[in-house]
Amino acid sequence: MLPVAGVNAESIHAVGIKKLEVVDPIDHQPMETVVFFPISGRAEVTNIGPYQIAASKSVAIERGFYPLILLSHGNMGSMWGHHDLATTLARQGYIVVSLTHPGDNFQNSSKMGTTSVLYGRPLQVSAALSAALKDSVLAPHIDKDRIGFVGFSAGGTTGLILAGAKPTLARLVEYCAKRPTTAMSAKPRDIFG
Repeated sequence: MLPVAGVNAESIHAVGIKKLEVVDPIDHQPMETVVFFPISGRAEVTNIGPYQIAASKSVAIERGFYPLILLSHGNMGSMWGHHDLATTLARQGYIVVSLTHPGDNFQNSSKMGTTSVLYGRPLQVSAALSAALKDSVLAPHIDKDRIGFVGFSAGGTTGLILAGAKPTLARLVEYCAKRPTTAMSAKPRDIFG
């Protein structure tokens, strides 16, 4: 891991969490987003649904500047699905923003596989980044020169698009037509070339 500028790693003992107000740029509705961040307080566990999150609510972020990582789940996931990774990164001195992609999550998969989700996910990640950079609690602690991304499955595709990749959907259609029983096994190389 890269050293974190302006942070004494020994002072980070635990993780805090807070909701972040983000509007989905596709549907113009609130988008569930949570932020994990370093704190100097005691480590606690917060129960959220079926998850035991190693983070505390209603705590102050530890003084310093931290790199920011945006986290995108795969199809039918949620902002909590990779909480172990997010809390581990926060304990290492990162701010982590994790969102639930509307229409492609465990509660609502109505838009999964659609073009609006394929291209909407990067816009949603960008909206979450913009919200974090404007948030009065987070913004003073974000190292704006060190912003990264982690994505899993469909979240990986999201990252490729954010990095400039351009999907060729005709390749996916061709791939699936040749393999009708394995259509869900398409890999990014099958779509992006």
